[in-house]
Amino acid sequence: MITEAEEIELALTGHRHFEECLLVDVRWRHYGTTIDFFFNYIWEDDRIRPQILDRPQLVTVRAYLVQELKLANAITETMAREPESLNWGFSEVAMVRLVADSPLLAPYRHHGTTYHHLAILWEGDRRIDMVFRGLDIST
Repeated sequence: MITEAEEIELALTGHRHFEECLLVDVRWRHYGTTIDFFFNYIWEDDRIRPQILDRPQLVTVRAYLVQELKLANAITETMAREPESLNWGFSEVAMVRLVADSPLLAPYRHHGTTYHHLAILWEGDRRIDMVFRGLDIST
């Protein structure tokens, strides 16, 4: 488990901050205190892999000791009227980033352990915000 902000940032950078990758699944583990985010990782060196939909390459971001998890889907009126029109493009992430000095961390500053704020961002207002203790990234 990676718990230091610098190491978490290095791990995210090593995965290009999951830029343009597809978030395909989220799962609860260990009584809801561990959360797995499964990304279809689209990058191969500096280019997009061929057949990203037909041959997904899953990379898991596992967050431990999750204190908060908030999803803002930003569903438009059109999406609400025609949910069948949604496709894989809706899950294409703009980036995953660590948020330094986040106000979400304020309630946990006196816990005797360091927590972090991770933001999964899409274009527009869609986002996931999570407060957690540590994470791992694996294939």
